[in-house]
Amino acid sequence: MSIVALQSVIVVGLLEEKGEVIESLQDLGCLHLRSLRPEEAMRIQGDNLSAETRQAWRFLKDCPIQRQRIDNSARYEPSYMQGRALEIQSRIDELADQQDFLRRRIEDVQAWGEFHFAPLKEMEGFRFWFYVVPLFQLPEVEALDLTYEVVRRDNRFAYVVVIARTEPEGMPVERVLFGSRSLSELRHQLEAVELELDDLQMEREGLTRGLSIYERNMHRLEDITARSQAEKLTHDSGPLFALQAWVPTERAEEVKSLAERRELALVVRDPEPDEEPPTLLENPERWQIGESLVGFYMTPGYRLWDPSLVVLFSFTLFFAMIISDAGYGLLMALGLMVFGKKLKATPGGRRVRVLFQLLSGATIVWGVLVGSYFGLSPQPDSLPGALKKIDMNDMDSMMTLSILIGAFHVILANSMDAWRQRQSAAAIAPVGWIVAILGGLLLWRGSGAETGEVMETLGAAFLGIGLVAVFVFSGAGSGKGVGGRIATGLMSLTKITNAFGDILSYLRLFALGLASASLAVAFNGLARDAHDSIPGFGFLLAIIVIVVGHTLNFVLAIVSGFVHGLRLNLIEFFNWSVPEEGTPFRVFRKNETWYETQATD
Repeated sequence: MSIVALQSVIVVGLLEEKGEVIESLQDLGCLHLRSLRPEEAMRIQGDNLSAETRQAWRFLKDCPIQRQRIDNSARYEPSYMQGRALEIQSRIDELADQQDFLRRRIEDVQAWGEFHFAPLKEMEGFRFWFYVVPLFQLPEVEALDLTYEVVRRDNRFAYVVVIARTEPEGMPVERVLFGSRSLSELRHQLEAVELELDDLQMEREGLTRGLSIYERNMHRLEDITARSQAEKLTHDSGPLFALQAWVPTERAEEVKSLAERRELALVVRDPEPDEEPPTLLENPERWQIGESLVGFYMTPGYRLWDPSLVVLFSFTLFFAMIISDAGYGLLMALGLMVFGKKLKATPGGRRVRVLFQLLSGATIVWGVLVGSYFGLSPQPDSLPGALKKIDMNDMDSMMTLSILIGAFHVILANSMDAWRQRQSAAAIAPVGWIVAILGGLLLWRGSGAETGEVMETLGAAFLGIGLVAVFVFSGAGSGKGVGGRIATGLMSLTKITNAFGDILSYLRLFALGLASASLAVAFNGLARDAHDSIPGFGFLLAIIVIVVGHTLNFVLAIVSGFVHGLRLNLIEFFNWSVPEEGTPFRVFRKNETWYETQATD
């Protein structure tokens, strides 16, 4: 539930030992590599398979014809398979482009027949100029003083060849770029391209025999690729090399121990104020899905805060409010029971499993509170009826609840921003926004209330005090002069419209929840009408309406829950609490070992 503190490390060793040192660092599995060669700066893969390894696997996996697989053969060495598969794919792509070009060229040229162009000297400077002239414009060509021949015509066009030293003037259409190759030459080239494509496809099919061997070694291939990339990030000078990286402070001692064992020079220091280290979020495994939700949109800056848990639980609440049906929550729980064991097999699957446990549980609880079960409302004297505490059809109450949730969410965002800046006077600015928002709520709720005059007076005072604090302290610590701070304060005050708009955005929780519930009720009504109006067959028709209608509504509700539930967190909430985007920490490690460990945990 925090951003891990990092330190910068520089490792210096003998160039002849660079490969061994980099493999040892990969075994250590705690570094984020930094490039000391700007021209070679590249992204070292972390949790995912290397792009080349995955690309070669997908290319062979997608081969239309799969040969019978074998489990052991030196002929299908994984490194060779990867390299050869990528070569074949590149060549096939190149030949496919040539094939398309030649086919288009043949289609364009064959209307003119077989042309062989003599050298320009033998033509005494004359050239052929080709035109596709609509028949109704052919008289315009005939009126020109040109030497030409109509080599072919159809019901729309005349194919005209003009003989002239320079491009003719006055032609009614643009000339056709014919090219220098004849029709027979183009067909010969197309045949050669297609034969080579056939040969490559046959070789690709042959490589699919070793797919089982390749798949067992994919993580090892990734590790080899990652080491190769890492070697390109070092600075080599004379007999020495230098490698720079970030390491979690708590694991810096492991790097020091490695440096002592291998007799490497090592420099460890804290980040400089002008440096931007990558961001490594640290949460218990059960809540790491929150990191995935945050990373879906952006990674917070290193010096900010970890919003993972806040985003996870607020997203869960918003999702449940948008679904607003306990029956749909039970469907999600049933699906989790069916597929839950498969999800436990991988780290990513376990994260998804936790997320759907939260979402289905929250959806069931909220659905019970609003009293909706597949669009049906329970009887008031029943247990589900007694558990119903919220009336979705009470628009005033639901709008009020949605706005209060939005205001609390924005206040929470500003609270975290104030805590982040607690060592600076600039922290008073987000506190000012909190006071201003509270003032706005008091003004809103005070109108028409019995104690409205007092609430409105307090609201106006809170709003004024809050905006003054925003104006005065928004530029604190920026190093700007009085003029600069005044300008910053005035610009900050313009965010009052953002605050108003962001809080009102939470009305979508009520609107989408009501829409989902209304659609469920509507489909139930349609099914009831079908059953009552058509004796016998109406029962089957009602079942079809129920299944199709609720399936459609369920899918739409799930999509809306994910899209808008995330949007309120990643746009409205982040707008006030995460002002800077960072770079994700990518661990340089041996994934072959890491994946095996994760799979058995």
